[in-house]
Amino acid sequence: AYTLRFTVCMDEENSQYNQAGSYAEVEGQYFNIVKHSRTRAEDGSVIIAVECEQVSYDLLFTVFEDGFIHTGTPNTLLSYALDGTGFAVGDVQLTDLVSVDLKEGVSARAVLMEIAAQSGGELLFDKYTVSLQARRGQDRGVQFSLGKNLKGIVKDVNGQSGEVLTAYEIDVIELNSLPEFEGLEYFELGDTCLLYTSDAADE
Repeated sequence: AYTLRFTVCMDEENSQYNQAGSYAEVEGQYFNIVKHSRTRAEDGSVIIAVECEQVSYDLLFTVFEDGFIHTGTPNTLLSYALDGTGFAVGDVQLTDLVSVDLKEGVSARAVLMEIAAQSGGELLFDKYTVSLQARRGQDRGVQFSLGKNLKGIVKDVNGQSGEVLTAYEIDVIELNSLPEFEGLEYFELGDTCLLYTSDAADE
């Protein structure tokens, strides 16, 4: 999920912008405002809570009615998927041929995800540019579990745009920073890890 949430105090200047249909620019990225709510405090002040999605979610509304069935380099397939959408292909680091076979009624965003999966790469969305980079990280066998190195977990399921997205926010203890775990339980950004909760194990 590539989303953004923030709150602001309402005044005459910003109230007209913090509404559905507008967009926010944060650290050089564009986010569509998809939901907002207003809370009036006892002192009369009004707080606006805003939820946004990066503009790449617009690709959910470009649909290949007859499906998307192509074989080619990732760069070629990305160009096919983004043609006419207003988005451009950026840096593509992977060059091996891949095949994508998706049935009718598939969105351009779903096509991008499948291209990334088939090529073993990672998508990078930068405003209206889509890049495909080599996958970061590796599987070091690190496991996170409550009572060991996992202090808390938040599971967020969002279906506002028609695509059900599940994201996890976790608070972990870096055991490898402790003397007794030196050289063990080491992980980096992009690594594949196992997450154990009281209910199930999720990868």
